[in-house]
Amino acid sequence: MEEEGSNVCIFTTPLYLKTFELDGVSAKSVALPLQEMVKAYMTDGCPNDICIMPYVEKFKNLLATFRTKNCSGTVIFVTESAIEPNIMYEVHKSGAILIDTRFERSNFIKFLLVFLIEGYKATGAFKANDRFSEDVGIAKAIQNAYSGDEVTPKFQSYAPISADLQKALDDVGDNQPEKISIAELVNQKEFIEADFTMGFEIKSRKEKRKLPLSAMVKLSHVRQETSPTAYFKIYFKEFHPDASYGFMREISRVIYPKELDEALNSSNPSSKFTNIVQVMFKTGKLTRSVNTVPMFEDNRIAFIPLNDAFLQKRRYLRMPPSVDSPLIAFVSSDQHATQAVSIIDISERGLSFWSPNLFQKGTEASVYLNWGNGDVVCRSISRFVMKDTKSDNLKIGLELFPHEKECARIREYVFRAQISIFKALREEREIET
Repeated sequence: MEEEGSNVCIFTTPLYLKTFELDGVSAKSVALPLQEMVKAYMTDGCPNDICIMPYVEKFKNLLATFRTKNCSGTVIFVTESAIEPNIMYEVHKSGAILIDTRFERSNFIKFLLVFLIEGYKATGAFKANDRFSEDVGIAKAIQNAYSGDEVTPKFQSYAPISADLQKALDDVGDNQPEKISIAELVNQKEFIEADFTMGFEIKSRKEKRKLPLSAMVKLSHVRQETSPTAYFKIYFKEFHPDASYGFMREISRVIYPKELDEALNSSNPSSKFTNIVQVMFKTGKLTRSVNTVPMFEDNRIAFIPLNDAFLQKRRYLRMPPSVDSPLIAFVSSDQHATQAVSIIDISERGLSFWSPNLFQKGTEASVYLNWGNGDVVCRSISRFVMKDTKSDNLKIGLELFPHEKECARIREYVFRAQISIFKALREEREIET
């Protein structure tokens, strides 16, 4: 007998089936004109089934009707028009998802469906107010980490800002300042209402290694301290996924005044701590980043900035290869014969690996990647070379130039790797407790 949740059907329209490439999702799909599709969903839909349809103003009445018909699965509303932020909140509070295709990557819905379906298969149907918001939060956090050129800032209405900050934020190419002090940012509307993404590492007690994670957060408030030295404490709220807050508590610690004073007055404060959390946010058209150290106090976590906010040049989330789907890679160039390489991490546009051979910066190379049913061949250029202090190996960083479809396949691989890490760490902690 199959587990509950192992059979998931997607009800949608022919347009969305084609636009979002849903044929590639491992689930049965029913694609009908909108009115017929809604009737079929209410008549034939099961508790796990997913419905993708255009946003309608009377969404609350529609959702209530669905629930009375025992259609309790995820409903995804799609829009291409401006929607007020408070309406997006009401949709989410009602147990549905609202996707504005102007602000999401074209295949995010496909990735979201893959994640939700895998969740159904692993745990059965989600219960209302149970793990739904957390698991959708994981998917949204991962999507937010892909802050490439395709993603546009969401629903930002800016109040007048200071002339100094406006000058710093004007998009004038190389004239952009590399750094802006936290003091310049903390009272600005752009900073206060920004979407923040945290990048941090959690140690897997099973695998005995640190694994990278990301989370979405909102700014709560900022406090300025003057003793033992001048510094800021930044507090966040609405951690998504919810599990990320528990992981953050694991790496936060009590920091003594003398220790903090010595670190903040050193030339490289980040080197004084092993639990650095990178906080990224958008200011105007730019993404900036600041290294922080999480400090646990009064049953709260304060994040202390250790440097000015600098321009974030890495635009894509990098992950180590998935344990569930190992990555095989071969690299060749005019100077070096084809060699199998040990991958350190990968993103949709980058790859780093260990090699005994020197790849000069700017070296063109061919890359072959294989995982499970995936094969990608693309050209690349070496962007950095670093020597490992513990061995004679070199860490080589390549910028990848895959075809658009192959780029999407690599992105999906990275997406799945992040999901598996979250699930493995959460299960690991649940088993221990």
